[in-house]
Amino acid sequence: PTCKAAAQDFETNVSKIPNEIQIIKVDYDTESELKETYSITTQHTFVAIDSQGNEISRWIGGGFDELTEELDVAEKG
Repeated sequence: PTCKAAAQDFETNVSKIPNEIQIIKVDYDTESELKETYSITTQHTFVAIDSQGNEISRWIGGGFDELTEELDVAEKG
């Protein structure tokens, strides 16, 4: 339910997401390599990465508001 709510929130606000941001939805149950790479231990984990694949921010749960907050923090970081 948490992931479905987040997906709906992102879809509702897609026009507000900056063009340079790409959101990729990944199946937690099948993407073992990505889980290992980014040390993902729970389904509703979000990871912001740069163009080289380096982690710049991580958070658990939420939707569009948390996305923009985390990106603002990472940008100022």
